[in-house]
Amino acid sequence: MPGYLRAGYTMLEVVVVVAIVAVALTVSTPALIRMIEQQRVQSVLRSIDIGLTDLRAASQIDARVIDAGEAEAALAADLPVGWYILVDETVTFSPAGVCNGGRLQVTTPRGREYVFSLARRTCSLDQRIA
Repeated sequence: MPGYLRAGYTMLEVVVVVAIVAVALTVSTPALIRMIEQQRVQSVLRSIDIGLTDLRAASQIDARVIDAGEAEAALAADLPVGWYILVDETVTFSPAGVCNGGRLQVTTPRGREYVFSLARRTCSLDQRIA
């Protein structure tokens, strides 16, 4: 083999590989973005569920009623920027730490709304309504 030949890739081979990578990224990016968004939602919902447990414990420790307004303010304080929470006005925590249930709505920065019913007694996120 002559010494003047150089090893390497032709421009056509490089363009084909770049095109294949571009197509793969175009196809997979929307699914990846959806997966990341769902993980953020799940993380925020776990945080809210923990916050509800903390409110229940606080009402029992302090032996006082915590109303929906106070619960909403406490839960909103832990939300990331752009997220909003709305606690139904019927939600209260008794001095014994018992929740009477109700509804809770979470809105993402993109405007997507999640509405949950709250379990009686524990006030954990029971089931998604909408």
